Amino acid sequence: GILANPDALRKLPDLEVDDFAYGKHKTIFAAMRALESDGTPLDRTTVLAEIKRMGKSGDLSAESDWEVLLAELETRVPVVENVVHYAAIVVKHRITRDVRQALVDAVSKIDSLAREDLEGEDALHYAREQLRVIRSRVADTALTIGQFSTERLQEHERVLIARSEGKTNQT
Repeated sequence: GILANPDALRKLPDLEVDDFAYGKHKTIFAAMRALESDGTPLDRTTVLAEIKRMGKSGDLSAESDWEVLLAELETRVPVVENVVHYAAIVVKHRITRDVRQALVDAVSKIDSLAREDLEGEDALHYAREQLRVIRSRVADTALTIGQFSTERLQEHERVLIARSEGKTNQT
């Protein structure tokens, strides 16, 4: 979308390189941001030149791979006007990756400690703290995943209490 309409990059001030999952996509977006900050026009040629300048293009065969990828990215986005929506999808996937990694890290830490050092409520608190540091950028506001997770855990606790009291139609 951005290669087809370079002005669209201005609509994405909060989109970051690390929001992208794939290394090549990160490199392309970093090149675009560098060109944007220099005031250089964005197109396949300038982005590829910036990738080369960054030392990320690799050997000659890799350079043609970059050219193919840039061409695909230029034509793949069906509606350029929806670039903000597509960026939100990228961020959503980044948040999911961050949540998964935080949970893997928390489980690993809990498993590595002696049971009496981190169990029950302490384990739950530790896991919540790991999730609390993940941030979600929505427009100009930042919401923590920890806040969302805490609300969901409280909701689940209410459901469990309701079920134990015989109120089975709670969700």
